[in-house]
Order: sequence, then structure tokens, then C-alpha cells
Amino acid sequence: MSIPVFDILPCTKEDYDEIDAMFTKIQNLHYDAMPDHFQMGEHYMDEEYFKDTVDSEDAIIIKAVKRETKEIIGAAMALYYLNEDPAFIEKSGLILEDMYVSDEYRHQGIAQAMLKYLENIARSEELDEMCLTVWSFNKNAKNFYSRYGFVTRSETMAIQL
Repeated sequence: MSIPVFDILPCTKEDYDEIDAMFTKIQNLHYDAMPDHFQMGEHYMDEEYFKDTVDSEDAIIIKAVKRETKEIIGAAMALYYLNEDPAFIEKSGLILEDMYVSDEYRHQGIAQAMLKYLENIARSEELDEMCLTVWSFNKNAKNFYSRYGFVTRSETMAIQL
């Protein structure tokens, strides 16, 4: 299999069906691992929310598009944040909410390219950091983000009541 030539582009409102299908796969993966915590669903987000988010200055939704066929082969969504909690040093950044690459295109540099795209935006806007949450069961994601340079700063623990 040859490595696809692809572009990273901002999503448009017309991308809803394909992006929602990808993010729904992530949601259902989480449901399979933790059905007591996540909901199984046909849709990750409703269409109005997606379209509002595409237009929002508080979020970025991007897609990886195979140049030859214009097929969307990956997507990521990040939200801007500003931590003004008085206990911490004030930091601004992007929090990666979701990232997905179609199974047949994994391990071909697409996820790294999407992260680099978001990182370049964060740097150009002089944000302080990028962060994300990875669930403990998702070893592949944890390993990928660690290889990219993300480090664990905290862990969330819970007790079922």
C-alpha cells in the first residue's frame, strides 16, 4: 500500500455527515470499553452543533483529505481555552477533543499531520500549550500522544458508588 498524498483543511458545514460518522466511531469505541460511563449513539453531535462549531472562533475542526479522491480520511476537533484559575499560572491553549483517522489510513502520518496543523495554529496565535484527555483503556492513543511529545500532568481517579 502506498502512503496517500493528503491535505489538512478546515472543515466546512457540508462535511457534517462524514465527520460525525468518524467521531461517532470514537464515541462507540469508548462505549465498548466503558459502557457504564459513555453513551452508545448513532450520532456524536447533532448537525446544528457541528455547523455552529465550524463557524465558532472558540473551536477548530479540521479534516485530512486524500488529494486524489477528495475522500475525508481523518478529522480532529480542538477547543480554545484560557485557564484563569487563581491556583494556577494563567495559560491559554488548545484542548484536543477528538481525533480520528480511518482504519486503512492509520500509521501513515495523518494523525501527526493533523496535530502539527493544530500546533502551528497554536504557535501562530501565541498560545501556551496544547492538551488532551486520554482514557486509561486507550493504550494506543496514550502511546501515540507520548511519542508526539505530550506528557502526563495529572490523572483522574474515581470510585463507583
